[in-house]
Amino acid sequence: MQDELEKKILKGAASAKDRIQYGYDRDGNVLYQNNLIDPTISDLYTYDGLNRLTGYEQGELSSDHTSIPTPLVSLGYTLDALGNQLTGIGGANTINDQNEMTGYGTTTRTNMTYDNNGNTLTDFQGLTYTYDAWNRSKPKGPRRFMGFCQS
Repeated sequence: MQDELEKKILKGAASAKDRIQYGYDRDGNVLYQNNLIDPTISDLYTYDGLNRLTGYEQGELSSDHTSIPTPLVSLGYTLDALGNQLTGIGGANTINDQNEMTGYGTTTRTNMTYDNNGNTLTDFQGLTYTYDAWNRSKPKGPRRFMGFCQS
């Protein structure tokens, strides 16, 4: 079953700048976004049996809204049973036994590190992160306080 909803974004009250027609599956996943103003930038989404995104395409939708014959953009994702992205934009990813990503794309990043709670300490780009006692990411750099002086 596909429900459709048109969304109009108007500039002033005269002309529509964007008109999007949405299609959904029975689980509420967005299957497509049909751009009625510029059909060449419509979107198509695919999902696996667990409702996880596995594919995205952009281009002009077929008349039945189930395919894009000549996509401008086409991305596919492969997920493992835990939902880790094994393949995607950067190529194949590597996940270890602790469910931590150790490789992103075609390059294995052995410098990716994690704390005992599974928080990323160093990511695949070499960026570092710190966390407080509640596993919340702490801001980088000095904290700034802006106060007011009364005289």
